[in-house]
Amino acid sequence: MCGIAGVHLAEGKIDEAELVRVRDTLAHRGPDDAGIWIGAEGRLGLVHRRLSIIDLSAAGHQPMVNEDGSVVLVFNGEIYNFQELRQTLEETGHVFRSQSDTEVIVHAYEEWGTKAIAKLNGMFALAIYDRQRQHLLLSRDRFGEKPLFYYHHRGCFLFASELKAIAAHSFFSPAIEHQLLFPYLIFGYIPYPRTIFAHTGKLPPAHSLLLDLGSQSYTIEPYWDPLPAVSTDLRGCDSLNGAVDGLVPILRDAVKLRLIADVPVGAFLSGGVDSSLVVSMAVEQKANLKTFAIGFGDDHHNEAPHARAVARHLGCQHHEYYVTPEEALAVLTQLPGIYDEPFADSSAVPTYLVSRFAREQVKVVLSGDGGDELFGGYTTYPHLAHASHLLRIPRGLRTAVANLLGALGAGKAGRHAALLLQQELWEVFLYLNERTVTKRPDAERVLLASQEELLTASIFAKTYQDAAARGYIQAALLTDAKTYLVDDNLVKVDRASMAVSLEARIPLLDVRVAEYALGLSERAKMGPRRQDRKRVLRALLGRYVPPALFERPKQGFSVPLARWFRGELRWLLDEYLGRERLIREGIFDAGVVSGLVQEHLSGRRDREAVLWALVFWEMWRERWRL
Repeated sequence: MCGIAGVHLAEGKIDEAELVRVRDTLAHRGPDDAGIWIGAEGRLGLVHRRLSIIDLSAAGHQPMVNEDGSVVLVFNGEIYNFQELRQTLEETGHVFRSQSDTEVIVHAYEEWGTKAIAKLNGMFALAIYDRQRQHLLLSRDRFGEKPLFYYHHRGCFLFASELKAIAAHSFFSPAIEHQLLFPYLIFGYIPYPRTIFAHTGKLPPAHSLLLDLGSQSYTIEPYWDPLPAVSTDLRGCDSLNGAVDGLVPILRDAVKLRLIADVPVGAFLSGGVDSSLVVSMAVEQKANLKTFAIGFGDDHHNEAPHARAVARHLGCQHHEYYVTPEEALAVLTQLPGIYDEPFADSSAVPTYLVSRFAREQVKVVLSGDGGDELFGGYTTYPHLAHASHLLRIPRGLRTAVANLLGALGAGKAGRHAALLLQQELWEVFLYLNERTVTKRPDAERVLLASQEELLTASIFAKTYQDAAARGYIQAALLTDAKTYLVDDNLVKVDRASMAVSLEARIPLLDVRVAEYALGLSERAKMGPRRQDRKRVLRALLGRYVPPALFERPKQGFSVPLARWFRGELRWLLDEYLGRERLIREGIFDAGVVSGLVQEHLSGRRDREAVLWALVFWEMWRERWRL
């Protein structure tokens, strides 16, 4: 796991000292080694910060240059099938000088060119300079486990693992794209391929960017598409036992590959289905596995006892740490500096804390992310199974009922009358989606100027519409896998873990596991009535752990932010959401925001999510001095 960056100038020469400064803003991602390479003409430079995991020797140093200097690579991540690829390459005559997966990528590119990317099973963000073709290839793994940002403006092309590295270059001009606040308030993040800054993008997952160094023009193309793998079997003939039996060998191998390291490896363990399953399969292959959990004094947010019970049953070396409110509150105010963009998922706090705790003993951890999106774990999906029938009701009747409920304004029925006004199935899914921060009507009220077209043109809407023919649940799962998983969960894990120089590996996102899950029918994943969430993973976990240890309502990994806003964090609302401040900035409707604050403080309604999104935005602006 590492940090990478690079710059290409259409004219002039690179300032080496400036390039070093760019590189060293990523020191937290790679504290073990640092490298720099500048081309003979001085217009292209690549830099690397290394977190040594496989082949700890100097032979794994990056940037890595091939024998004749025609290929230069910087790479962040892990290639789990590197041993298999190495054997194939050696059989065709390639000679290796290290044991690293990095060198496998270099020789794979020599052998197969850009087609080599699709052969990689792993998490990665990489850049390859091809001297003969005079192009720079950027690629990102299939689900975007590893980040890759780029900036192109006025003859300068920059790329980096984090935005802070791009911002460290003098050519970068931080102009805010204020219209992106509309999707931010709904999703809690800035959806790819955009970033909050003009002229700056995120390379989408499973895509490669090819930059022609002569013209500095580039193209972005996918090398993998999950949609063809999604089952079209709406009846669902898969048996539960058959689905479980088919998953066992590929998930077991995915876990095995992610245990390969030349440094200590442990695992996060919350006691939920996904992390418990990953740990169960890991202890089959690694005795005395170290597991890590954190707890809070608030029982509603405390999963530590569940994790302890699972660890005891599996025989793990379990470690838990109870976080004080003071520690958690201190982390909250550090988040804008860790995440670089507006990011409204408060579970970033416990994710950072458990990463910091684990880093005291290991350098690599396994994580259970991906199970909910691939195997149907969120409560939205059963709700969607019922609500999908709403669109069969004539539009006029739905509008009349919605107006009546809105006029009555009583309870949840009144608040959610807008559900009846949604016109397309992706809009129904968006409205029901429990992972959104703000309902669309509320976001429109909060912003003085909203941009509806950004939502209808978003990857969220496009993915659902493209997959709709495969069934409303399948479309919802794929949409979450391509949006929430990528821009929220994986961003959260990457930034939190790398902030403390810890590598997080995710077996459930192995391409073989993912394609297998996508290929299961709705019935296999959620039962005949689409109400049995994550049934395949739960059935498999039941072979390792008694159901009593994990069969409970989904709790989530969060902090008691709603209560803190009424107590310890009340000052944040006063400081950042005061009426005078909002009027002066002219972005949010000060009256609407004040109403949300009062609703929350009075206890009439929990407005934690939208208030945290607004506070984070203000703290982020302050952190970036914009």
